[in-house]
Amino acid sequence: MALKEVGKTQRGYTIYVEDNEVGGHRYWSDEVGGGVMIWDTSLVCPESMELAILLESGFHDSIQRGDNVIKSSGDYIFEGKVAAVYQKIGSKQYRLVVEDDRGLNLIMNPRQVKKVDKK
Repeated sequence: MALKEVGKTQRGYTIYVEDNEVGGHRYWSDEVGGGVMIWDTSLVCPESMELAILLESGFHDSIQRGDNVIKSSGDYIFEGKVAAVYQKIGSKQYRLVVEDDRGLNLIMNPRQVKKVDKK
């Protein structure tokens, strides 16, 4: 199976992909001499990989993608589902993209919201 270059990281490492034996993909990086596998999609689901990366990067909040949250302090109330969690470029700070029932997305600091059970 041939490796195909698919992109570069902010630090200049090249990322490659190849098909695996079960219809998924294996991702590789030239970050370590000779190359290193960084993910096999047949072994780990994207949600597990995403959470592992966030935890390794210092994000120790219990809020994850798909959680229902509410922002109730300040000038307005906003309730929705976490659509994405990301780390700001050049920073160790995280942000949440929260989407409400209308499809409106707001970017919020995790400290602005709390997790709620959707009834």
